[in-house]
Amino acid sequence: ETDRRSRQLGGIARRAAEAPRFDSAGRLTPVVSRKPGAPQYALVDANGAVVSFLTPAPGVNLRHYLDKQVGVNGPRGFMTDVQKQHVNVQRVTLLETKLR
Repeated sequence: ETDRRSRQLGGIARRAAEAPRFDSAGRLTPVVSRKPGAPQYALVDANGAVVSFLTPAPGVNLRHYLDKQVGVNGPRGFMTDVQKQHVNVQRVTLLETKLR
């Protein structure tokens, strides 16, 4: 029984290690703010709630990914004024959406 359980856990760990890792993921949407220097993009979940705000690093163009499901990588921070995560995006990965 213990051996079977450790094999199951090993399979779970392998699948987790093989899965892409992102600092945040969701649908990319533009942000409109009157606040100077505010992030221009956000990732939202299926309900439209902000998961994290995004600022592209120099040379990163997020416009191509608007309204698409993406995963992003880069240094993370926290915006205390809005109580949300912030990512300085260095890499964007388009996520496949599966049709059901």
